[in-house]
Amino acid sequence: PIFVEWSLSLDNVFAFAMVFTLFAIPGRLQQRPLALGILAALILRAAIITAGIALLERFAWLLPLFGVVLLVTAYRMLRAELAEESDEPHSHPLLERLQRLLPVSAALHGEQLTVRERGRRLLTPLGLSIVAIIGLDLVFAVDSLPAVIAISPDAFIIATSNAFALMGLRSLYMLLAGARAR
Repeated sequence: PIFVEWSLSLDNVFAFAMVFTLFAIPGRLQQRPLALGILAALILRAAIITAGIALLERFAWLLPLFGVVLLVTAYRMLRAELAEESDEPHSHPLLERLQRLLPVSAALHGEQLTVRERGRRLLTPLGLSIVAIIGLDLVFAVDSLPAVIAISPDAFIIATSNAFALMGLRSLYMLLAGARAR
């Protein structure tokens, strides 16, 4: 299961790069969102693993249903990608949705996650990047957890393979960021 988790975690690394690019987070400020995002992912995935195993033990027919959900999601993503015709820079749907749900400051305020502007508490782009990383990890958990559960129904094995894969993400991302800078 650890090799499956490592391979499925590679998409997280590219998602981190996308989030930091979308929110214009400079390299010197990326460590904190990565660490907090991965810590939150460890906690949330533990809860998802526990619930997922309990559900699958009770309702075994859910595993093929997860596969169908993944196929439909892949089809929708492919269709959306093929429909994209313009190479001009534009706002990403993720960014637009998060900004509608959460009050966000337009400017980056150093290492601050929130800032008070005109009497309102707003998330900074750095704080919003943490929210986005946690949200994206939950989305990626939808495909990786059923795959690992299909290999082994043992919760301990699944949890430890997830933990090891997630702990390696930060180092892997820093490697990618260094290569991108060169």
